[in-house]
Amino acid sequence: MKFILTSFLIYMVFTSNALAYIDPGIGSIILQGIIASIAAVGVFFSSVRRNIYNFFCKLKKFFSKETKNDTDK
Repeated sequence: MKFILTSFLIYMVFTSNALAYIDPGIGSIILQGIIASIAAVGVFFSSVRRNIYNFFCKLKKFFSKETKNDTDK
């Protein structure tokens, strides 16, 4: 832990300003990244929701078949 804190302190002391220019197009790139991330999360959770729903549907069918077979005997 002491090594990490010392490394961080040395890094902060010896850094200099970059004076970099950020062009206006970077804003649209960041916005596209945020929108794509939101869409990816939405697709992922809809897939998970569908898989859970299908699992419970299969479970329901299994138990309903088992119940019907018990009454037929």
